[in-house]
Amino acid sequence: MEYDTAERSLELSMHHVHLPKLEDKGLVDADAETHSVRRGPRFGEIKPLLELLDANREQLPDGWV
Repeated sequence: MEYDTAERSLELSMHHVHLPKLEDKGLVDADAETHSVRRGPRFGEIKPLLELLDANREQLPDGWV
């Protein structure tokens, strides 16, 4: 699989910055061995926000959802 520089930068940022922060807050459980991410124990706290964003995706800037 070949990546351009922006895609690779985003992938590295997700893996090393964003996923650890989400995991620290209990929003996701990331498994480095299986390269999988599941809902964490506190995911329910942000689920209404994610549903609101999804329901109004046409009003959001491109790339937000």
